[in-house]
Amino acid sequence: MRNLALALVVPALAAAIPAQADLISGVHVAVNRHEYRGTACPVEVIFTASVNIAPGHGPAGVFNYHWERSDGAKTAQQVIRVGPAGQTKVFRDRWLIGRPGTVHDINQTIFVNSGNEHIQETSATVHIDCR
Repeated sequence: MRNLALALVVPALAAAIPAQADLISGVHVAVNRHEYRGTACPVEVIFTASVNIAPGHGPAGVFNYHWERSDGAKTAQQVIRVGPAGQTKVFRDRWLIGRPGTVHDINQTIFVNSGNEHIQETSATVHIDCR
């Protein structure tokens, strides 16, 4: 009898608890150039991520992010605390690459994590031809 009561009460309690909205509502990555051909090397390439924070996710939220380059390098993980309002957080990573006589096709991916949310977004590929 006790097991039956628990079997009926637990789903009812779970349904009564309001579901909390996801913290991250979207991620977009852009890059300041898509191609470079020339002799002024190394070249600076700037990757920019816009992370949209959803309104109504609760009183406060926490997420972390890091960048990974196409050559395998990773940045340190950063922890970000946000309030309850919707907002957009912008993060940049600069990559200085190339020397005379080298050609590179590069990109970067941002990894954003919060609770059960695991989002990754990769930039367009940038072609670098240093002459």
